[in-house]
Parts: sequence; structure tokens; C-alpha cells
Amino acid sequence: MGRPARATFTYVGKGKTMRFDDVVFDGGGASMRGSLEFDPNGDLVAFGRMDGAQLASIAISQHKARTAARYRRPTHAFEDGVTKAGFNYLLTLDDVIASRGGIPLVEGGKLIGAIGCSGGTGSQDETVCTAGANTINK
Repeated sequence: MGRPARATFTYVGKGKTMRFDDVVFDGGGASMRGSLEFDPNGDLVAFGRMDGAQLASIAISQHKARTAARYRRPTHAFEDGVTKAGFNYLLTLDDVIASRGGIPLVEGGKLIGAIGCSGGTGSQDETVCTAGANTINK
């Protein structure tokens, strides 16, 4: 089995700082490489990358988080819309990515940002992001 993936980053907002340490997914050989967070407008707040991360994971994880923040839903919803319902028009919407791994961050019923992960399979990316988001989303 491969080494566990760790997503570590810091959220800063509304006068407080939260640090997400050791969000771990044992991917059976796969490891998470890029994790980050965006504010409700889709602007970058924090970014973390593991040593040896493929460079493409940086842009992909940013795209996932930005989409989750701007559309106020997990990117899994777009993946399902395209693959299960055949709503290919979703891919024509500005800044959409139809791949799991982007999760909105909700605090007190309000969207405060989003987290995006890339580097594993879609399911692995989503698992890591969900674990991080669950520290805020109640």
C-alpha cells in the first residue's frame, strides 16, 4: 500500500485562522498532491502542495475549488450532470470543471469558500476535500 496522502493548508478569514493538518487518505498507492481553498468569490486564500506533485495538479485543484465556490455546489454535481444525465451543455458554462474534488465550505449556513484537491482519482480527490470541508461544514 502507498504512503498516505496529506492535505495541509490554512484558512484565514473573518478574523480567525483555521489550519487543516493531516487530512489523510490512504489511496492504496495514490497520493494527493494539491489542495487549496478559495473564498466565496472564487479567489485563492490558501494553497498547499506535496513535494513531488505533478504541476498539472496545481491548476486542476484551483479550478475545482473555484468552481465549487462560484457555483455553490460540489464539482461532483457537474460530473454527474454530464456523465449520468447527459447535460453536456454544463461544460459550456464559464469556469466549470466536471470532475470530483471541489467542495464548498459552509459555516453557519453561509458559503465562506471552497476547497479543491487534485492528484488522485476523482473519488480520492473528493474524499480528501470532504474530510477537510467537514472540519467546517456543520
